[in-house]
Amino acid sequence: MFQGINRLFAAAFVRRRKWTSGVAVVCSRVRFRGLSAIVAGLMLVGCGPQSSEQPITVKSPVSNLALVIPRGYFLVPPPKDGLLSKATAHAFITDYPNFNYKSPANLQAFREIGSLNVVQFVVRFGPSMSIDALFRHKLNWYGKERDRLKDPTTGLSTFRTRRDATSPFKNNSVFYSETPDKVFIECGPVRPNQHARCEMSFSWEGLVVTADFNRNKLGEWRTIKDKINSKLNCWHQRAIKFRETTC
Repeated sequence: MFQGINRLFAAAFVRRRKWTSGVAVVCSRVRFRGLSAIVAGLMLVGCGPQSSEQPITVKSPVSNLALVIPRGYFLVPPPKDGLLSKATAHAFITDYPNFNYKSPANLQAFREIGSLNVVQFVVRFGPSMSIDALFRHKLNWYGKERDRLKDPTTGLSTFRTRRDATSPFKNNSVFYSETPDKVFIECGPVRPNQHARCEMSFSWEGLVVTADFNRNKLGEWRTIKDKINSKLNCWHQRAIKFRETTC
């Protein structure tokens, strides 16, 4: 079935929660499912209130690339010591109208499943399928034709479903672009009283980034991608310049 990033974390198993100053602090082993089972499990170290401004260093296990990110952007609370040195993937919330990473109440609202405004993204720090390979895989999996049509909402190529398609995901929409950067988007079908989600995958510094957002924001995919790139570039500069850069 179509799985957005928020479904990935909705499937998490949490043994115990400790509430501090009205904010849920998760203290347990969390198991993530979906998204190609990128994360088998992550031990969250320590409990208690932490500043949203606390710099968290995230390091790739396969390269020297590092990011320094304020704690408030993390979808899942990072370790108390502020270091993620074995991350293969991690999810963040990016800036969007009315989003304030410094406000615990605002963060809690933006973490709610199905929020119309939330934009979340995962950086896959470990080896992963290329954008082209992911596109070809989903095109076959969803039973789409190879002939391209131009989608008026996104300006991207889209694809009709084959008449003989038997995939349970055949009603999902697929969008793709090769220039100027390779971008692959898949969206769940629009149904009454449901908030369909989209996943957009693209490359940043050789890593695959996958963003999750409401389908109503599909026409804003370029803005979403630009904001994520800008945030990642700034977080990367903070790691290079010893956190002097303001994001």
